[in-house]
Amino acid sequence: MGKNDRKGGHRNGGWGTSTSAMTVVGNEILCASNDGEFYRFGWTLGDIESPRFRDSFANGFGDTMNDKSASKVIGINGRGSLVAIVLAKGFMGVRERSGWTVRQRFAAPGVHDAACSADDRLWLATADAVREVDVTGHATGRTALDPGTPSAIAVSRQGELVVCDDGSRQQIRFCAIAGPDVR
Repeated sequence: MGKNDRKGGHRNGGWGTSTSAMTVVGNEILCASNDGEFYRFGWTLGDIESPRFRDSFANGFGDTMNDKSASKVIGINGRGSLVAIVLAKGFMGVRERSGWTVRQRFAAPGVHDAACSADDRLWLATADAVREVDVTGHATGRTALDPGTPSAIAVSRQGELVVCDDGSRQQIRFCAIAGPDVR
C-alpha cells in the first residue's frame, strides 16, 4: 500500500490499495482491502480533507479457515460497539470497535450484506430475506416483512431498517424495528 501525495498530476491524495468494502462509524473510516488487511482512518465530520491514516491490522478471519478465499471481505457495517463483517462463502465476522478484537465468527449461508443496530443486533440480507441475529449468529425470529430482493441494508440513525429492493418493485423500504415487531 502506498500513499498518493497528489504528485504526478493526481488531483486527489489517497492510499493505493484495492478496497472491497468500507464503513464510516463516528470519526473513523474502516476499509477492508483485497490483501486481507483493514485500514483505519480518522476524520472530522464535514471536513473532506481531514482523513488521516491511523493504522492497519490483519483481517483476522483467514487464520482459522482452511480456504483463504472464504476470508475475503465483501461487506462491512459498524454501529454501536460492533462492526459486522460479511465474508465470502457464507461466513460472518464480528469485531469490537474498541480495540478491534475479533468477537465472533459464524456461518451465514447466502448472506451478502449486514447492518448493525444500536443495541448490537445484526441484520443479515440474503437473496430473498432480511433477518435479525444476535452477535453469535443465532436467529432472534425477527424478519423484515416482504423485503423483495434485498440488495443492500442499513439501520438509520432513527433506528429504522432500510432495505434496498432490487427486485421488480425497485424501491427502498423503511421498517420500524423498535419493539418486538418489525413493521
